[in-house]
Amino acid sequence: MAIGAEFTLDEEVALDALDEWMELGSLPMHFAVHPWMRELLGPGRTLHFHATDTAPQAAAE
Repeated sequence: MAIGAEFTLDEEVALDALDEWMELGSLPMHFAVHPWMRELLGPGRTLHFHATDTAPQAAAE
């Protein structure tokens, strides 16, 4: 982004990175380091990701 160049990433790598990010972001120690993140755990709060450029077998919904 800094140089304005296009960046592409293999689909499997992108899916793995997102999976790890979501897993690590939900660990209890994460909320000890970033207490303000506890607000995300309130009732009625959800995240929904919809991948539009993945293969059907990727189950990326």
